[in-house]
Amino acid sequence: MSLLKISDKYQENSCSCDKCKNMCRHTPCMGTPEEMLRIAKAGFQDKLAVTGWLVGLINGTHDKEVTMIAPNKLENGCAFQDENGLCILHDLGLKPLEGRMTDNHKVVSLYGDEVFLSPAWVAASEWEKRDFNGMKRRIFRKYINK
Repeated sequence: MSLLKISDKYQENSCSCDKCKNMCRHTPCMGTPEEMLRIAKAGFQDKLAVTGWLVGLINGTHDKEVTMIAPNKLENGCAFQDENGLCILHDLGLKPLEGRMTDNHKVVSLYGDEVFLSPAWVAASEWEKRDFNGMKRRIFRKYINK
């Protein structure tokens, strides 16, 4: 789990309905640096990609794009979706933070400082921390030298 507290409006979710599967087809979920390193170490490095998170820039919570490693988005969706649209990382205990905590059946309204407790914001913020620069370099190096 992230080092930051996530709002009590979220809870872990393992839904496999069409609405949730479509979310993964549209946009792969984000995770923390530790989660992406665990995924890479589990042999899935070829399914990860360097990407950027712009939502914070659009919403005004960040002043720049956040560069991170995340599941690769293929033509038909997240690289970790199987033929039935399910996440192969889920049963392995490797599903990233945003995917574990998102519930498409529940509308979450965040007000004021609560926006800083959303799974996406927490994951992006973990990538910005100075403590993780060494880990980012290791992941990037492994990704580039594969």
